[in-house]
Amino acid sequence: MRRGGQDRLLIKTRNRKWEKVIEILFLLSALISVFSLSAITVYLFAKGFPAIWEIGIMNFIFGMEWNPTADNPSYGIFPMIYASAAGTVGAVFLSVPVGLSAAVLLAAVAPPSLANFLRPCVDLMSGIPSVVYGYFGLTVIVPLISEYLGGPGNSLLAVIVLLSVMILPTIIKISENSLRTVPVEIIQGSYALGAAKMETVLKVMIPAAGPGILSSIVLGIGRAIGETMAVILVCGNAAQIPRSVLDMVRPMTANIALEMSYADPFHESVLFGTGVVLFIFIAAVNIVINVLSGNAAKFKDKPPHYLL
Repeated sequence: MRRGGQDRLLIKTRNRKWEKVIEILFLLSALISVFSLSAITVYLFAKGFPAIWEIGIMNFIFGMEWNPTADNPSYGIFPMIYASAAGTVGAVFLSVPVGLSAAVLLAAVAPPSLANFLRPCVDLMSGIPSVVYGYFGLTVIVPLISEYLGGPGNSLLAVIVLLSVMILPTIIKISENSLRTVPVEIIQGSYALGAAKMETVLKVMIPAAGPGILSSIVLGIGRAIGETMAVILVCGNAAQIPRSVLDMVRPMTANIALEMSYADPFHESVLFGTGVVLFIFIAAVNIVINVLSGNAAKFKDKPPHYLL
């Protein structure tokens, strides 16, 4: 008995040591992530903010002309900001109804055999490289727009359609998971009050999963704002304010990728300044995600007003 007690104590001591080692490894991994983010942030602002300050913050952000190679160069990025914002908003308006409908289908409507077939398809969409999406847009979406709607085809509309397809998997997967986490008691309560299945989905499940659905939309916005390669292939790369969705545009990410290879030192610093603006946009999106996540935790167990 004494020997067995010593063995158990030894095993417990070893387990505690391994747990301590694993905790240290996890801490180091977290610190590496924080250090990497801090280093990128400091480097980005150190490279980009001096150029923004020299040009003038208002002139840089709200300037309407971008011509860095002229004798009297201009560094206004408002057309690129407008293109990024318009492409993202348009993509969200197209993808949210489709993505939410697909999530409802997978979570509550489709039979298990159909749902089990569709989920890997959605996962496959999220794994397709951006350049493949861009090539599809260049060879399919752009010619269709040019043939049926006119114009060159490379346009804001092509950006919107392509980005809406690219962010669909994010919206579908997170929205489906949110719908599946709705407490079964709430759903059963709806049925007990005489609600039909679709009425329960629309008036109970979707409101209860609202914070998670909003989080999926915000994550989709984050991907749309930061997309580069696919957008370059379909946008037309003209730094202008579009008069219609059929005009060519140049989002901020495309501007950085296109001009960084031949930029002189000051021009390069200005492109880093464009990255600073983009970074602030994405940081704002992350703040919204954190707020929505807090709301989701706060109201997770609170039934919707339909059942109160």
